[in-house]
Amino acid sequence: MPWTPEDRTIINAKIQSTDLLAAVGKIESTWKKVDRIHPFDAKFYEEEIEAAYSEFSAMIKIIGFLAFLAISIASMGLFGMVVFTTETRLKEIGIRKVMGASSGNLVFLLSRGFLTLLSISALIALPVTYLFFENVVLRRFPYHTAT
Repeated sequence: MPWTPEDRTIINAKIQSTDLLAAVGKIESTWKKVDRIHPFDAKFYEEEIEAAYSEFSAMIKIIGFLAFLAISIASMGLFGMVVFTTETRLKEIGIRKVMGASSGNLVFLLSRGFLTLLSISALIALPVTYLFFENVVLRRFPYHTAT
């Protein structure tokens, strides 16, 4: 079956040139010789891919900023709780130090409650984050593979 210009609507070409505009100009002049009816419409893969994923990129930037904001606020709150706990237990820390407690034991004593709270929050947040990305964010990709 012979090839006719009506059979094809898209031509993919790999350009190995340092001057892309001149190469596109040459392709356009050749196109006008082959098909005078249809206009020449050139697009680069990089631009098409960037346009396709620009929404995802913007969403990642917004989610990243909100995550940074939430982590910063949580860290300041945790720091405030540590300072408050240390101030209220200052006499106990002094007595334990005089009785021979090591600095490691005192740090463990003060941080045990906070580490428990952080562990519980991680056990809640990690599965929720995984499910959110698996069921909401990554479903927008056309070639997403299910895990």
